[in-house]
Amino acid sequence: MPRAASGARARPPIQSVARAVGLLQQLAVLGRPASLAELSSLSGLERSTAWRLLTTLEACGLVDRESSSDGFRVGFGAVAVAAAALSDGTALASRVQPELRRLCSATGETAAVALVRGIRVMVVDQVSPPSVMSVSWIGREFPLHTSSPGKLVLASLDPGDLDRILAQPLEALTGQTITDPGKLRQELARVRASGVAASDQEFERGCVGFSAAVTDWTGRPAAILSITGPSFRMHQNGFPFYRQQLLRSAHAAAATLGYVGQPSPPAATGPRPPS
Repeated sequence: MPRAASGARARPPIQSVARAVGLLQQLAVLGRPASLAELSSLSGLERSTAWRLLTTLEACGLVDRESSSDGFRVGFGAVAVAAAALSDGTALASRVQPELRRLCSATGETAAVALVRGIRVMVVDQVSPPSVMSVSWIGREFPLHTSSPGKLVLASLDPGDLDRILAQPLEALTGQTITDPGKLRQELARVRASGVAASDQEFERGCVGFSAAVTDWTGRPAAILSITGPSFRMHQNGFPFYRQQLLRSAHAAAATLGYVGQPSPPAATGPRPPS
């Protein structure tokens, strides 16, 4: 059964509620309809107990039943609850604020979190080093092909959706912006392989950014963590260090937001790149 989202929280005192939530989380992790037998086996519950909990969740609209297979799946009621939680940028920011502070401290650069809505990305909070003058990115959106958060979204798209976007002209915001679809596809392949995207003065001259996705149970970006700084201080040779730090923070943020059952990130080792 999936664990609680945060180890800092006390174990739920009402066992039946905890078991019902566990079944709902298990369905979310599977991402497909599942039979009573499978859910009972995965959760470690007796079939009769799992049946009572699932039918209660069904009555509340949190679980639906497949008419053809009699399997259970996440209901639209649960989807609505999740959408309401993540649509509130303030709530998201407050949950990941501790990880933003850690990321800022570890890298010495501005750390930000962006909300993902379809193919739109908007920054909802940031933490900047106290001794560094930095730009506020809060409330800003970016053309997807020019920014590190945008590249993560593009890299997560289905091939058909990506083809439709790349069929449109790609605007050059700087001399570094990738406007050739073929070269951008190569860049997106590197993003998928590493899990982290980079923007080297492609959105704004003198500005470098690295980003990692906070993924949901389906592997899609629910939010994106980024670090940004000036090009004279942030260099591509620091990519391994920034990647480690971002993946560590993205994994921690995913757990904080309730996306459990994900593989652990690589250990964040190695010194901070020289300024």
